[in-house]
This record gives sequence, C-alpha cells and structure tokens, in this order.
Amino acid sequence: MSSTTPLAGIPADHPLLHQEPRGYRMARDVQIAASASRPNYSQQIEQAIQRLGKALESGVPLRRDVPRGFHLNIVA
Repeated sequence: MSSTTPLAGIPADHPLLHQEPRGYRMARDVQIAASASRPNYSQQIEQAIQRLGKALESGVPLRRDVPRGFHLNIVA
C-alpha cells in the first residue's frame, strides 16, 4: 500500500513527483557549463579585474565619494 500526499491524493511514489521541472534542469545545465568554461575577457577587462582585486585585498576601504563603476571602469 503506497502513501499519498495529503493535498493532492497523489501516491508518493508517483513518477511525476520525482521529476524536476524542465526549467530547473535547464538552469542546472547552464550552471554546470558556466562553471566549466573560462570567460573570454579582453586584456583590458582582465587588467581592470586584477586592479579591483588588489584594491579589495589592500584592506583600505574603497572611496565612497566616487561615481558608481569607478573602481571597475571597463569601457567597451
């Protein structure tokens, strides 16, 4: 005898209850692909990211009187 879910009366071992919705599967696939690939940044973007990393690692707080994007200024 199988148990049923209290709200829908669907058996707990029903296959549809154990399948992930399609969107979640696709999102997981994208996440896996993104974690396995390296971004193709230009040399300027790489240098900007390195400068930002050094500024953050220095322990000195970032200036608050500068416009947004000042510390990571990437011009396309």
